[in-house]
Amino acid sequence: MPAIRPNILFILSDQHRHDCTGYAGHPLIRTPNLDRLAREGITFTHAGCNTPVCAPARQSLASGRWPVHHGGLTNFNVSELTAQPDLKQDWYPHLLRQAGYRSSHLGKWHVSSRFNPGDIGFDEFGNPPKLKFKPPVEGNSGMPPTLPVERPEPFEEQHATRMTRMGQDFLKRAASAQQPFFLTINYEEPHPPYHACAPFAQMYAPESIEPWPNFPDELREKPRQQRQMRKVWELDGMPWRGYWDRQTAGYLGLVSFIDAQVGELLGALDETGLAERTLVIYSTDHGDMAGAHGLYDKHCNLYDDIVRVPMVARWPGMAPAGKRYDGFVSNALDLASTFAELATGTVPETYSGRSLAPVLMGGDDRHSYRERLLACYHGGQFGLYSQRMYRDYAWKYVWNPTDEDELYDLAADPAELNNRAAHRECAEVLAEYRRKMWAEFTVIADPLFNTVWAKHMLLGSGSL
Repeated sequence: MPAIRPNILFILSDQHRHDCTGYAGHPLIRTPNLDRLAREGITFTHAGCNTPVCAPARQSLASGRWPVHHGGLTNFNVSELTAQPDLKQDWYPHLLRQAGYRSSHLGKWHVSSRFNPGDIGFDEFGNPPKLKFKPPVEGNSGMPPTLPVERPEPFEEQHATRMTRMGQDFLKRAASAQQPFFLTINYEEPHPPYHACAPFAQMYAPESIEPWPNFPDELREKPRQQRQMRKVWELDGMPWRGYWDRQTAGYLGLVSFIDAQVGELLGALDETGLAERTLVIYSTDHGDMAGAHGLYDKHCNLYDDIVRVPMVARWPGMAPAGKRYDGFVSNALDLASTFAELATGTVPETYSGRSLAPVLMGGDDRHSYRERLLACYHGGQFGLYSQRMYRDYAWKYVWNPTDEDELYDLAADPAELNNRAAHRECAEVLAEYRRKMWAEFTVIADPLFNTVWAKHMLLGSGSL
């Protein structure tokens, strides 16, 4: 397709669950600005991440490639594996610059400690100094995760709010410029710990929050590593009332805090006259457990709580208002391809995603797209641990090469409580999804699948 070159405002948060917006049907949360984007644009109902860890996900977004190809498998700053991508990538900001965009990256980076946004093509980048807030902790380490407390600084002084003002300043300058712009604002919330400022810290009464449907999970017939994560965080036996309800209240407060930032940016687009000429996309790097399955943060699982993500896009005159797109979207990989195609008309051969441009431009629901979502995990601050996921609308299969496999009947068990991988009546389904996984990840050229061991374990062939 030819280059379209729209203005683009891309808002990326950190660890926002797919089910925690008003438009997604959460019974309590207030997200009027994200709900506005959903009303005025497209909601991607089956968006997910390709890896639920901050740095690898952001590296995939910037490079359009899977972690096994861009070179960063874990959070390089807190892992025994410190590998990071090198600069020899087809970074999408370079493509934007070549296409004549003025681009700015504001906020969280977490792509590399060795180079900055300017080195991969952004014209401007900035991140205001963080506030020196140290909440009270229990003992020497603050473990288990401390309960949320209210941040003392007002809304106007928060790190995210100051970053929003930087974004508003960019938009004001862009309104009088003669070139298209690309502005990405990268917020650090609602990442734990869940400490919000007023009024968001007290916005949700803990006693009004019901447990996640999968909170009662005893993790029976599940990988041992999940039980280990409870031990690592010292969460065994933590009750919903008095602990997890308070954690979740803090989390929801941070989501509403970010929604308020989105509102400020949308207001700036309206005030500058840019709204009708700008594609706005909101998403996140991955989700957050926040007590789901009795777990905290992320790591060592591929549940929908962290793999599925919110994603909405508004493009006046192009994207149909109020549309729901139900195809699977791999947000980091597909957005990189989308930005490249919109700006240049083509997608680099090195990119693994599929451009969403046809959908954003009003393509009908029969537009050929994904019938499945793939994801990977390689480890984090708790050590290396490989997982791969194949998910469609009916089943999810997770291959854990060093632990129990997982198979979930998503129609009957959307909360992913009952692992069916070892159930005799699901043997044919398990074999089918192992074949599907093998086919997909060998096409990706994932090196984990380039061994006789993997072939034997997934296909029952080869020799050991």
